[in-house]
Amino acid sequence: MPNKSKLPPELYLRSFVIKLASIIYIISIFTFFEAKTPTMSRQHFRENPKTQL
Repeated sequence: MPNKSKLPPELYLRSFVIKLASIIYIISIFTFFEAKTPTMSRQHFRENPKTQL
């Protein structure tokens, strides 16, 4: 293959979609954990009121 350095547009599109999906996946994981931890700590405070002090 003489034209090895140039990728076809399908491969560019596929790699771009994979990068975009991985970025969205990482952001959703971070937001999921950030949204989950305050409710867990609130529930912990509700169960043990002494730890609030």
